[in-house]
Amino acid sequence: MKGIHMSLLELKNIYKSYFLGKEEFPVLKGINLSFDQGDFISILGESGGGKSTLMNIIGGLDRNYSGDVIIKGQPQKNKGEKAMDEYRRQT
Repeated sequence: MKGIHMSLLELKNIYKSYFLGKEEFPVLKGINLSFDQGDFISILGESGGGKSTLMNIIGGLDRNYSGDVIIKGQPQKNKGEKAMDEYRRQT
């Protein structure tokens, strides 16, 4: 019997927009990725393409987005600020 595979990090349907007045500027448009322990990943793109925004979402610094960030099977979206501080220190 094979064990269940769980990714270290999963991004599911990540959407993020910025607003200037009433005008919406979508930056991340449905990002779906998964990363396993030991993976080496590069994030490349043009200036303003959402690289830093994506890293801030993964790092728990930006919590105003749609979708799910899942670390070792645990969704991060509904964690309290104290739990997110611990996540940032330990992960």
